[in-house]
Amino acid sequence: MINFTATFNSELSRLALDKIHANPELWDQTIFHCGSAHCYMGWCDVLSGNWDGKGSISQKTIDLMGLKDYEYAEFVDPDNSLPRLEALHTFHVTGIFGVNGYDTDGFDRDGLDTDKIFDRYGYNREGYNREGYDNEEYDRDGLDRCGYNRDGYNTKGYDEDGYDDEEYDEEGYNRYNLNREGFDRDGYDEDGYDKKGLDEHGYNVDGYKVDGYDRNGLFDTDL
Repeated sequence: MINFTATFNSELSRLALDKIHANPELWDQTIFHCGSAHCYMGWCDVLSGNWDGKGSISQKTIDLMGLKDYEYAEFVDPDNSLPRLEALHTFHVTGIFGVNGYDTDGFDRDGLDTDKIFDRYGYNREGYNREGYDNEEYDRDGLDRCGYNRDGYNTKGYDEDGYDDEEYDEEGYNRYNLNREGFDRDGYDEDGYDKKGLDEHGYNVDGYKVDGYDRNGLFDTDL
């Protein structure tokens, strides 16, 4: 029987897949060769007798597999699951990806589910999952699940602590409880004086009330 991909070395591929099935602890799809562990193509390299003990796949094995560059790239994808590797193998043998175009995980050759919407990681072509969030947990409006954007502000412009980018809350006060004019909620500045320059007892910075008397009841003769 001639393979669908005529040049595909299905025998070597089958040997590699069987090796992985029998020894899953020796399969690491994220690296060609790492000690006694190998990816799918790494096992093809080992079982072909072409592996030179180095970290790359020998050119002899690449040629022996009979794959085009993009087909080779599909097999060495570090995200490949074993069901996907089996389905790729089946495609090059029969022309059908897995069973009815899907691997045993339920994904097609493009990595999409039966609805052609979500990939095996749960994301659609736009990069959003079923709940509408990307892999950084932001929705299409750029907001996370708590309603904050990537800069940490909600739609009103306030962070999780309730402050805007100028460090003022919705009532106009900063983290030191002072408004933009420098007065607290009781109307006093950091030194304890109101807009008229008087403290809570009615004395100015020089210690006098508006009627000219100081705290000792003495009159300011300069007034």
